[in-house]
Amino acid sequence: MIDLCLTNLFAARPLKRLAPMLSTIIVCLAMFASADANGERVIVVRSSDAAPYQAAEESLKKELRSLGVKSSAVTLASLEKNATRSSFGDDRVDAYIAVGTPATVWLYNRLENNIPLVSCMISDRLKSKLDGHRGLTALSMQLSLERQFELLQEAVPDANTIGMLYSSKSKSSILIFEEAQSTAPAGASIVAVDVDQHSSRSSAIKTLFDLHPDVVWTDADASVYNVATVKAMLLGALEKKTPVFGFSLGFVRSGALLGISVDPAAQGAAAARMTRAMFDRQSEPGATNPTAITITKTDQSIIAVNLIVADRINAILTNAFIAQASKVFR
Repeated sequence: MIDLCLTNLFAARPLKRLAPMLSTIIVCLAMFASADANGERVIVVRSSDAAPYQAAEESLKKELRSLGVKSSAVTLASLEKNATRSSFGDDRVDAYIAVGTPATVWLYNRLENNIPLVSCMISDRLKSKLDGHRGLTALSMQLSLERQFELLQEAVPDANTIGMLYSSKSKSSILIFEEAQSTAPAGASIVAVDVDQHSSRSSAIKTLFDLHPDVVWTDADASVYNVATVKAMLLGALEKKTPVFGFSLGFVRSGALLGISVDPAAQGAAAARMTRAMFDRQSEPGATNPTAITITKTDQSIIAVNLIVADRINAILTNAFIAQASKVFR
């Protein structure tokens, strides 16, 4: 990979401005120095050093090797630090694979259109942020609401009201609210509180619990949740002895009764298989690079339960339900 076309890079550019970029250029040139002329080559760009991204990347590279695809990895930070052009690409790279939403958006807006872009560990709501000028084949870490509500009903079968928070100032948050309404289990209703109608998140959470929902469902909605909001939600839930469905393993570990999370390793392996399938299609006569934005949801997930919380809020989880959990906090 050469992120910056050398011809354009050195043209009319003082040598003293090149020094900060030399290390990245050398690394990029060396990436495929020992590779033979056969086999596809990809660059994996990881959004950050967060553990889920690292797990997805390791699984991705392992699966690519098994599928005969050569890969090298860089971090988004290294590209952001050294890239000075609005677009880039290298003819020796057959595709880029982004791990996480930040890397996906960055590459989407800068990568030359003739180079395919694959992505994993993103939100399926990312599509609304992209202008559609190029193709993207992606795997979402957003688990279907049907699956989430199915799991919630198994854990709390008598739940008739499902509480949630949303933000009326966020289009994506409104979409989450509307999807929850349309997907709610038969006989159950959504009780929603708009955080933008309150002076603080704590006030909105108090209003939600004052409505006495049988269970509270949460989503990884950045317009609603941050560390402080999660903490306030869990404290309120313990006080009211209300089960909370968390959107991550960390949420369940911190005090939600149960939750479901994407499996990063499974995401990485699936992205590798998507890339291999794309290369196979491109080898067919008349085939072209993908031009549409295609985001696929995954059914591969990790179920977590917190038995410490179950005891504190007097919630009874069946042995059969606990047995299907991949992670049990005791």
